[in-house]
This record gives sequence, structure tokens and C-alpha cells, in this order.
Amino acid sequence: MVDDPVRIYSPAYFHRLRVEIKKMNAVLGLVKFCSPDFPRKRILKPYKELSKSAGEVREIQLEEAIIRKLPRGPFTIQYLTVLKEMHGNKKKHFIEIKTRVNSELRKRELKIIPYADEINPINMAGYFAEITGDCISQMDGNRLKTSLIHKLRMRLKEFFYNIEVIQPDAKKSLKKINLLQDLIGKWHDYNVIITHLDNFKRRNKLNLRDGARLQKTKADLTSRAAQLLTRINSVKDEALTELHQLKLAGDN
Repeated sequence: MVDDPVRIYSPAYFHRLRVEIKKMNAVLGLVKFCSPDFPRKRILKPYKELSKSAGEVREIQLEEAIIRKLPRGPFTIQYLTVLKEMHGNKKKHFIEIKTRVNSELRKRELKIIPYADEINPINMAGYFAEITGDCISQMDGNRLKTSLIHKLRMRLKEFFYNIEVIQPDAKKSLKKINLLQDLIGKWHDYNVIITHLDNFKRRNKLNLRDGARLQKTKADLTSRAAQLLTRINSVKDEALTELHQLKLAGDN
């Protein structure tokens, strides 16, 4: 995907690119566990830089899509104009970074192979036992702590992506885990937009009418995020059951 031409830089492109880098990061987590000397951070540095820039573009694209679904009014029209300008600037920045790191990515890929050869069934089982136990400990309790939810999603993604690569058939029995990390992602998106609205208000002198419109938009998004959080905690227990079942299967 790093060689794709500029003309196909659609919203779907940025989403796919970030997913592929996240999958690579997840697999390299397994490599690091099996081969402690593996320089994961150094190998990932240009990928992280590219992913961060793509994420900034993707955030604005998601923000535009969500704002467009809200009741249309003077404030939303004004805010969409601001987002359009930001989107153009972030996209230009992404192209600059991609051009700069493109050749470096190929070199890093070749350095992974010797370390990946050290993966074997025994240390792979140890990796899955560790990450499964970590996810279970974070999910235990009546409700998930909002301050730790995004961190949990990162661990669930790493777990799920590696299962997808190594045990693809196991995905069928992990539907609630996949649903949980997806819901957390949507909840996180709403909270990012709410933060952006607060920043927009801080940077701009809004009159009373526009200030009220911003607050109404923020209240709508806050309500949607709260509904998602309720559903997240509802699905969490079923996802936890799937993790316990997988851990028992691994122990046996």
C-alpha cells in the first residue's frame, strides 16, 4: 500500500493502511516476545510516523462523516469548512512523510526475517497466555475504567490480529471480543471529536449563538458516547467469557 499512487488516497485507503500497520505492530509484538533482542521500536519507527500521520487524516475524515450526520445548521456548516481545510493540510503532510520514509520501509522489512525465524509453538503459547491474562485482568470487575479503555483496545487488537494470522479458525469463537474492540473504537472516535470541539471553542471567539450551537453538537456527541459506553460494558462480560474459554483451552 505504501506504493499506491496519490489519486487513490480515499478515506478507505487511510483506514486500510493504518489497519495493516497495526497488524504488523501486533505480529512484531509476538516476535519481540519470542526473541527479546529484537529491536521492535527501531524497526517500527518509520511505520509509526507514517501511521500517526495517516491517523491524523483519518480522524478528520471520521469527524466529517459524524458531523454530517448531525442536524444541519450554521455551526455545523462552519465547522465542516474548517475541517475541509485541515484535511487538505494533513493529507499534504502525509504525502511528504510517505515520500521520505518509503525506501526506508523496505530495508526494515528485511531485518525482521531472522528474528521471526525464532518463533516456535512453545514460546508462541507463552505469548498468548500472557496477552490473554493481561486482557482478562483489565476486563475483570463490574465496569471498565474509562481511563484504561483505549489501552485495553490496543491489547485486544494485538491479541486479535495475531490470532487472525496464527489461528484463523479461532476467530469464529471470538465474535464478542471483536465486537468489543470495535465498539471501543467508535467510543474513542466520539471522544476525540468532543476534544476537538473544545479546542475549536478555545481557539475561536464565538458569539453566543455559535457557542450555543457548539454546545448542542457536543451534547449530542456526548450522549452518543455514553450510549456506546453502556453497550461496551454490556458486551464486556461476554467477551471476558470468550477469553476465559480460550485460556482454558490453551492451558489444556
